[in-house]
Amino acid sequence: MDAGDVCKHIRVLSADFAAARRERQARRELVAADFARLRDAGFLLTGVPVDQGGIWESVGGSTRPTCEMLRVLARGDSSVALVCAMHPVVLNFWMATAQAPPLFQKAWDEQRRSIFEKVCEGAWWGTIASEPGTAGDIGKTKATARRGPSDGTYLLTGQKNFGSGSGVTSYMITVAVPEGETAPDMFVLDMRDVPWDGSAGVTLTAAWDGHGMAATQSHAFSLNEYPVTRVAWPSQFRRLGEAAGGFGQCAFTAVIVGVAEIALETARQRVTRRRDTLRAYERVEWSKAELEG
Repeated sequence: MDAGDVCKHIRVLSADFAAARRERQARRELVAADFARLRDAGFLLTGVPVDQGGIWESVGGSTRPTCEMLRVLARGDSSVALVCAMHPVVLNFWMATAQAPPLFQKAWDEQRRSIFEKVCEGAWWGTIASEPGTAGDIGKTKATARRGPSDGTYLLTGQKNFGSGSGVTSYMITVAVPEGETAPDMFVLDMRDVPWDGSAGVTLTAAWDGHGMAATQSHAFSLNEYPVTRVAWPSQFRRLGEAAGGFGQCAFTAVIVGVAEIALETARQRVTRRRDTLRAYERVEWSKAELEG
């Protein structure tokens, strides 16, 4: 597939979602079957470079087509679209930067190759970097990661929230301060088939329900000595973010644009039925809504 093929599949899928919009807007949880269909539609390939079997070309060349997919998808189900947005946004840390310093290049290549292979096999990616009391500033993390029993492994402890797509995502990125260091770095959590009762180091502390896109399963968790993998080019979290450019902001905005579009279209269908009976104030407000839309 190429980006055009995937976008066509997403349009068909979104239209199908839209046919059940009323029922979907009442949901408080994600449905795994939706993500299986998105995988089959090729959406996962937005998180894999072309030379690794995906459809991602570059930040400059792939932002618009990827955001078009997210905008269209949001017209059918905004919660699903927001969770999907996390996938290429997270993977862009590895997609946007192929070259690392010679000291880290081999490990970086191996980590990139391993990640992209897993995505091609069906792995969804997400993020759970936010923490209570930090106002979204991941640089203020209080989570810690001590060295594990084997070389390169770490055990992470801390409180995390806004784990978008919890239960659907296979892997998530987060941040923590590595043992013996003062600045936070990025780590990968393998969340496949992990129980949330604390027996494996992950405890669900608050289920997401009610705000905005209510069915994103953006749960909060407590992590206790949970095994994680550190990014293979360490201590470059902000540099990797800069290389990713403004793609993340565009992706999240694309979801909001899709919601605004379908809201305006729905309102237009209802208003035009009684256009001739609108009062003066209603006419003015509707004109403003159309202009802003």
